[in-house]
Amino acid sequence: MIPAVSMSKLMWRHGESSPVRARATKAGITEDLLTDAFEVHAPTTRPPRVPQDRRFIIAGRGDRITPPEEQAEALADHWEVPILWFEGGHLAQIGRSDALRTVRRSLGALGFEGRAFRS
Repeated sequence: MIPAVSMSKLMWRHGESSPVRARATKAGITEDLLTDAFEVHAPTTRPPRVPQDRRFIIAGRGDRITPPEEQAEALADHWEVPILWFEGGHLAQIGRSDALRTVRRSLGALGFEGRAFRS
């Protein structure tokens, strides 16, 4: 839910006007270098281990912290699953309950039921 898929992209995007980024750039650090450093943590660098019918991505169309076009959509492409969208974002998760209900129903149909899937 609201996945942070590429830490390098997040750090580079959110640090755009940061003095820390200016110092890093001056020291020769680039987005490509960060991508290489964080590659071990990126879920898009290895095949998924969960069967496709048990993979879900929930994302907010208005998310400004983990922008969907560079985070959720990259993971959806890699996992080959659609995104369950809600209208809000990280902070105002407007409509999130509809997406969670879809996940609960899908997991329930697979035999996964219980308190962990109730909100």
